[in-house]
Amino acid sequence: MTHRTPWDPETRRDPHSFWNSVRVEAPVHVFVGPETGTRYHMITGFEEAAAALRHPAIGHEWQKHMDREEVEFETGADDGPFAALGRNMLFLDPPDHTRLRGLVRDAFSKRTVDRLEQRVRSYAHELLDEVEGDDSFDLVEAFALPIPVTIIAELLGVPAEDQPRFREWTKTILGTDFEAAQLAGMHFVQYFNELAEERRADPRDDLVSSLLTVEEEGERLDHMEFLGMVFLLLVAGHETTVNLIANGTLELTRHPDQQARLAED
Repeated sequence: MTHRTPWDPETRRDPHSFWNSVRVEAPVHVFVGPETGTRYHMITGFEEAAAALRHPAIGHEWQKHMDREEVEFETGADDGPFAALGRNMLFLDPPDHTRLRGLVRDAFSKRTVDRLEQRVRSYAHELLDEVEGDDSFDLVEAFALPIPVTIIAELLGVPAEDQPRFREWTKTILGTDFEAAQLAGMHFVQYFNELAEERRADPRDDLVSSLLTVEEEGERLDHMEFLGMVFLLLVAGHETTVNLIANGTLELTRHPDQQARLAED
């Protein structure tokens, strides 16, 4: 049986063998969290996963399935920064999930997405120009990390002079030091509280203004939902992009035939 857990350093170094053994051994596993002792159920079997997803007692609002002490450990406090930042679609069930999806859908118009694609291409070239001629460089620090953080900041309407702070908060919030993440989360919430007030008084052509003004059938985002959506964009856009670029590049170095195919494309 598998004795490693998802949190073990060895799992991070070699995740594929770990998850393969989990899938082979049983369709359902229970892992105990290293800090709180919370029991996490990992479902890897198709039929079992389909049944769980259909079950009315299983949903995204994990706070409903944890006691107060566990919730406070995960969020810092009932009214801590991560409690506010957690009010987003990932952690909500219908009808709230459905309502939020409908509200934010129009904020991501085709015009916004097209403009974003052009900016990403331009910024990627800028970053590559900066390291051109170097014998070596850190792919994550010089390329993978700056792209999502900078683009998300610009998309939200964070002024250029504030973006260094935004990048530092992002790095800390997504880091492993919980107390530092709590403090950075407080700064993040305070900053977007103030930015929201500015945009309510003077809307701009940015996502913060769009999220504050979007309306569907008389429904609007409340302030906690606004903060949650901003945080969701930060996390979803940051981790996925950085990991995709870093892991994709690593795999290309391991498979030169695929690297050659990419170069020919």
